[in-house]
Amino acid sequence: MTLKLVPTFEVQGRVVLPDWSHLNDEGERRITIAAQQKNLWRSLHTIRAVESGAWGPVSLPVLGVERYRIRLEGTPIIPEEIFFPPPDPGASLNHDLVAEFGIRVCVRVTDEEARVLPEAVARVQWQNPEDPEHWNFVERGPYPPGDPNEGLIAAWSVPRGMVIVDASAPGHVTARSALVNAEAYENSCIPLTLKRASRVTGRCLHQGKPVPDFEVLTWRTSDRSYTSTRFFDREDGSFELDTAPEGDCWITASSGSLPGCEPRQIRTAAGSTTEVVLELPEALRGVGLVVDEETGEAIPEAFVQLFVPGDLIAIARWGDLIAAGPDGVFEVDGFRPGKNELRVLAKGYSRQFLTRSTVAGEILDWGVLPLARSHTLTVVLEDTTGRKDFDGIQVAGRGEQVLLPREVDSDGTVEFTDVGAGNYELIIEEPDGTTTSIVTRLLPGRDWTFRHRIAGANRLTVKVLVSDPAEFAGGLAVAVTWASPLGYSVKRTVGPVTETARVFEVDGIDSETAQAEIYDEITRAAASGSFSGGNLHLTLALTDKPFVFEVVDGEDVPVADVRVAASDPRQPGLLLFGSTDSSGQCELRGLTEGEILVSLRHGTRGSRLGIPVDASARRAKLVLDARASIELVFQDGDEPLASVSCTLIDAASPTLLGGHTDEDGRLSIRELGEGGYRLDASKANCWPLQFTARAQPEPELQRVQMRRLGDLALQIVAAGGLPVFALAVELNSLEFGASVASWIEEKRVRSEGLVTDLQGRIRVEGLPRGSYGWRIELPDREALEGELVVEPGPTSEVRLSLPE
Repeated sequence: MTLKLVPTFEVQGRVVLPDWSHLNDEGERRITIAAQQKNLWRSLHTIRAVESGAWGPVSLPVLGVERYRIRLEGTPIIPEEIFFPPPDPGASLNHDLVAEFGIRVCVRVTDEEARVLPEAVARVQWQNPEDPEHWNFVERGPYPPGDPNEGLIAAWSVPRGMVIVDASAPGHVTARSALVNAEAYENSCIPLTLKRASRVTGRCLHQGKPVPDFEVLTWRTSDRSYTSTRFFDREDGSFELDTAPEGDCWITASSGSLPGCEPRQIRTAAGSTTEVVLELPEALRGVGLVVDEETGEAIPEAFVQLFVPGDLIAIARWGDLIAAGPDGVFEVDGFRPGKNELRVLAKGYSRQFLTRSTVAGEILDWGVLPLARSHTLTVVLEDTTGRKDFDGIQVAGRGEQVLLPREVDSDGTVEFTDVGAGNYELIIEEPDGTTTSIVTRLLPGRDWTFRHRIAGANRLTVKVLVSDPAEFAGGLAVAVTWASPLGYSVKRTVGPVTETARVFEVDGIDSETAQAEIYDEITRAAASGSFSGGNLHLTLALTDKPFVFEVVDGEDVPVADVRVAASDPRQPGLLLFGSTDSSGQCELRGLTEGEILVSLRHGTRGSRLGIPVDASARRAKLVLDARASIELVFQDGDEPLASVSCTLIDAASPTLLGGHTDEDGRLSIRELGEGGYRLDASKANCWPLQFTARAQPEPELQRVQMRRLGDLALQIVAAGGLPVFALAVELNSLEFGASVASWIEEKRVRSEGLVTDLQGRIRVEGLPRGSYGWRIELPDREALEGELVVEPGPTSEVRLSLPE
């Protein structure tokens, strides 16, 4: 054994604890100190039975790590964390820990036979409001056998707001809850069911030599949540897991200095052990420059985030944010040969998620990375009944970033500042437990006002028929979906379904049709219909037979772990998901008869989207042979457009396919089924665009014209040069064949209107560059007509003189 002496430093401070004398459960408080290198946290010291007063001093080693963490935790306080970089040898640090009292979150973890798992652990996570990139957590196990609360996990304590719960247990696969409001589960339980897992053993190597400290991740494509296990001091690089999903799943690993290896697909089985060797790649250097998209100037406080590679997209973050320099330049070691993913972010800007590929031994040049400025999102809730009771309603969101819950004002509005553009799910929580989920896209370049009706016409009544009372133990709920005419999809959840609660009413549906489904972990039944006189009655019976999808490759071999998503063009809000088993089959319940659209996604086999299927047949065989690709170049005239975000439009795809153009305006979207696709393109200083493209095995380069934005300052004067007041002007885009007045009404451009002010001026901001036709109606005279040109960038000044 070799012992290595390292320099040390000291840390101490004071602890301030809140009063919890009103609780019967005392528990224990402790201070833990750990060191972090990427995703590996090494425990250094623990102080138990902590009370208010002084703590320390504690002597700690000075290590070559990214940072240290001091954590005060235990029932019933909200954990308090302090992070700091490695100090100088001999330093003496003082850190005070002030804890607060929060609320508990109750969780019940069972196996597939509904039996409580006594060794289960629930990890409740929430975002730090001061640092939204950081998730704090509480970990708790269940009350022991014989306790009045046997089997219940009471996670003390968390702040009020939105949380996510991960549940794990030996021999089982980790499960994750949705984003939920903690207050809703202070006295009722979040139910999580864990599936039996399989055993995997292996070794983690780098250039054929063992890696002693590393993290192993396992997951299924269809689940999108992963199980993480960390190993330390493994001289032979060996590991053993009893938490891998049964059947086809994915596995990868990373260390504190070596990036994640290419994900491996493995096949596991109950009662047997699967062996695998994971070879970690070398860490490559990557460089880039982060700039303001409008000014081109460097952003001095930008950050980048590295990731562990997954099958479809990155499966986990690798380490914490890395700061760019004051000149906006980042130079980071930690990229890998092959495909790399990077998130770029800065306060006051929209984030970018980028992909680049490189080869071993080369520096990965990310180039110039422009970020668009963030904006303000205002959510306006509407009640057409006249009651306008918005008391206790909260709105939150997740997508490009997480929007922490906020109370709605008395007028039904709530405002989020510093919001980046992108795809979001807005979550509305009502005091009675009703949850509304809204999927929308926020385009860059402007503030957003989002309107949603929560009460009023139309009203849907759903009746649930349950023949077997045992079904109620599964946590059944009802979800109602519809497509709003305002251009977004809505899902409103009510329940739970119980023996005494089998009829539910949902109003405020601003659509002519709606879909209802009853579900637990999967959809059990579904029905849809059209409103008549503002009312619709639907019945859901738990007797639906499943629709069976069989997925094979080009050689007719079954493909496992394909994510299957079905949508109904007649019901835009309806989305049903599942995954194929080892025989390549997937069962979905609740599909309406008629033509539906099906999308297939797989980690290595690619994607095939929008496949028409006759749902009345009850069975379909689909071929996933994704060897085609789309090659695009975006231009404005002859000017290439970098950093254009372009994605495939697919209502049934939970994860967007696409990316951002490079400095030459080029983008490749690979691993697609051959055929036509619709795409959506956006950029902060460009007019958004939807277009079609064809994926082919040997694709032709398709040139896409996209217009940059400019501002128009139009002044109209009389023959003598005096400004003309209150004169209406008709303005039309000659390229797009649309009136600017309609764009103003739709808030696609910014203007006070197309009527001259006291100075004879009209100003319109955010117009696509190009030619416009203008027309002025004059009393008792012929109308005047002409053309003008809006240039990109600086304001185009145009002066029109009326004839005598």
